[in-house]
Amino acid sequence: MDALKLAQDNPTRKVVFFGLGFETTMPTTAITLQQAKQRDVRNFYFFCQHITLIPTLRSLLEQPDNGIDAFLAPGHVSMVIGTEAYQFIAADFNRPLVVAGFEPLDLLQGVTMLVGAENSGPKPGRKSVPSRSAGCRKHAGAAGHRRCVLR
Repeated sequence: MDALKLAQDNPTRKVVFFGLGFETTMPTTAITLQQAKQRDVRNFYFFCQHITLIPTLRSLLEQPDNGIDAFLAPGHVSMVIGTEAYQFIAADFNRPLVVAGFEPLDLLQGVTMLVGAENSGPKPGRKSVPSRSAGCRKHAGAAGHRRCVLR
């Protein structure tokens, strides 16, 4: 939003917003783009280099002999995309996945759940580590902003 204000305050200068990151930063970029359009700011440009997690994971899993046994998924990205996005990992590749936060106890519990899943036999699926942050939803709402603007 600071870049948009800079463009508005300096209408004779070109301002480039460099959007970088994963799904967690896409909603902010999308909202900024919406606001620039609504305010008809014509000296404001976007250079987006966002990366999405799901195609990256799929690409890794499609590699022969990838050596991947399980996934410990990032809670912050999962808050944006929802846990349903990971369904293909269990369904198509028969790998377990646990969504966890970044606090040490959350990570430890996530690893413990993955080890338990590995030892209990072939029942892959998605699980979320109960953490002190807001829980992940099956379908996340923030992704709606991203889809609406970036399509």
